[in-house]
Amino acid sequence: MARDELRQMYQWVRPRIAIPTHGEPDHMRAHAELAREDGVPRQLAGRNGDLFMIAPLPGMRRGAVPAGRVGVGENGLQPCDPPPGTIARPGGSSASEPLEGRL
Repeated sequence: MARDELRQMYQWVRPRIAIPTHGEPDHMRAHAELAREDGVPRQLAGRNGDLFMIAPLPGMRRGAVPAGRVGVGENGLQPCDPPPGTIARPGGSSASEPLEGRL
């Protein structure tokens, strides 16, 4: 159903560029491919942290903006993602921390 609605939108609007911005990476790639199939001349499918430029020339800079998940803690918003190079584990620990006493 959503594909049919997107196709109809592209027929009505006839955009020069499509930039899918919501959904899982596979969904955004599929949306960009659908736009290409429907005659949209340019498609940009990015990831969290990518910076999109639409003028004067459409383009994208990968990883240009800090991105990640945030949560509300005692001091307001705080990062929820584990540090780079670690694997998140249940209970809030990461793979670089011992599991003793955390289970």
